[in-house]
Amino acid sequence: MPNACLFDPGIVIVPGCMFSGKTEELVKKARLCGYAGIRFQTFLPAIDTRADRSLREVFPDTISFSSSEELIAFAEANLDVPVMIVDEDQFGDENLPEVFDILARKYRRRVIGAGLPLDYLGKPFGPMPKLLTMATELRPQYAVCFKCGRGDATRSQRRVRFEGQVLVGSKEAYEARCITCFDPEEYLR
Repeated sequence: MPNACLFDPGIVIVPGCMFSGKTEELVKKARLCGYAGIRFQTFLPAIDTRADRSLREVFPDTISFSSSEELIAFAEANLDVPVMIVDEDQFGDENLPEVFDILARKYRRRVIGAGLPLDYLGKPFGPMPKLLTMATELRPQYAVCFKCGRGDATRSQRRVRFEGQVLVGSKEAYEARCITCFDPEEYLR
């Protein structure tokens, strides 16, 4: 584990499947900032409108963004906020990794992001693969497999029929699965 200060510039990525505790890890980081008197701001991609089980539930002032460029605009307008916390990074645009890099290097921000590295088919999801390679620190999270109970679930099993890659949902649509129990075509049956 790197010995970095809470507000040292860098890119911290918290990858994990559904129900692995990614958002809870972000909330923990935000609360640590609060205890230390360090200003922070939380963000969510606009596509995620869920009010429960999200950063919005804990931090109602969470800012929605449609373009990653909006994060740079925030940094420029808020020089006194050294920590930027971004959830659901898989929904970010293709420029999100470069924006995180600019925020860390040019604007000297600590950017803490979380997201699903894999989609419901087990394929790389959105900008997450690039974010994982650019991170200065990784904090992977694991879930309990909903099928066998093992504690090493890394896949998000879709449970409902839907043909698009992006289906924003929770337990009504997904389960955490270990690699052995994961079946990307199960939802078709």
